[in-house]
Parts: sequence; structure tokens; C-alpha cells
Amino acid sequence: KAVGVNISGGGMLLECAEKIKPSDIILLTSDMFSKLNMAQPLVAICRRTYEEDKKYYSGVEFIRADHLSLHLDKKLIILLPPSITSFDRFTQNQLINFIFHQQIEMRRKGLI
Repeated sequence: KAVGVNISGGGMLLECAEKIKPSDIILLTSDMFSKLNMAQPLVAICRRTYEEDKKYYSGVEFIRADHLSLHLDKKLIILLPPSITSFDRFTQNQLINFIFHQQIEMRRKGLI
């Protein structure tokens, strides 16, 4: 279990219930992904971690389908659900567009 602290087109900062180590591979689902009609789960790799106020934080990078073989064994990739093997540049760009428009809306409201 984790809570998204912030997100970019390339990944997320998560407040995690337990420690995740750099290079750990995790599966992600998110309500925001549902709003975009993105298939879930996605796969991500932990790039950094830190602890603050007895809470664990992990910066994770989304792994696109064209980079799966850099992180996972080919035998495992075959078993992955289509949501992971179809997360491509197009889908990532949809996510980036959504985030960009959310930021514009938040600026209009004076929230950032």
C-alpha cells in the first residue's frame, strides 16, 4: 500500500507502508489511472528511497513496454498482463497531458 505524493510522466513519489529498496520492481494501480481509462496495473522500478518522520518514501520510474527487457526476464515478460506490455509512449503521453492539464487547472484556482 502506498499513497502518491506527486507524479510526473516518468514516475511517482510514493509514501509507502513499508520500505521499498532501489531496484525493486513493483506493480502500480491508481485511481488517477482509472480516470484516464488506462489499463492497470503498471510496472515501475524504485530509483530512490528515504525516510522522514517515520514514513517511507520511494521515487519510482514507470517502465514502458519497450524497456521491460532491461529490467525483467523474458520468461516473466510473457506472463505479464496486457496493461503492462501495452504501456507505450502513446499511453505515457496521455498521462503527461493529463498531468499538465491538471496543473493548469490548479494554477487557475491558485492552488500552486
